[in-house]
Amino acid sequence: MPKQRLSFFAYQFDKGPVLEAALSAPIAKGNCRLAAQDFLFVFAGRYFNESELLNPGGYLTTGTFLKQAYAPDFFEGLPTGAVLYAESIRTKNGVEVDKSPSRFATRDDYLISLHTAVFIRELDDRILKILPANVVPVATNQPAIWHATVVEGATCLWTIEKFLEFYKPVAAKLFV
Repeated sequence: MPKQRLSFFAYQFDKGPVLEAALSAPIAKGNCRLAAQDFLFVFAGRYFNESELLNPGGYLTTGTFLKQAYAPDFFEGLPTGAVLYAESIRTKNGVEVDKSPSRFATRDDYLISLHTAVFIRELDDRILKILPANVVPVATNQPAIWHATVVEGATCLWTIEKFLEFYKPVAAKLFV
């Protein structure tokens, strides 16, 4: 039987993505790439391997770009399951940081630094059924962001507003 729910796990920077068999087992620790991998596996029934998810390769070759620069209307028109790439703009303590391309020696270093998350157009019944039991949904019938972040220390569901407090989206891609 296919996996029915997303995993709730503690955040650990160097844990993820995983092999397909590991997605069906309980996940104790993982990172933002694993949260995206798990979402695409549960929501779309599609397994993406490490090379398809890890940057710079994942950013450059997997899926189709929907947006490639941040603008106030960035989230408009994005479908549920769109993979978001974002620069960190604040630490978990709220201190501003600059993770723009000019701060990195190479483009690959910049791409590797990007945070990965998944856009959810609307918290409808289908999404509510796949959320882990211990994740409190934001308001239903609203957009949300599913990811794993050091800010929360675990997988989480955030409003767009909260996401924008800590991250600046730079691209959105459709993987499925």
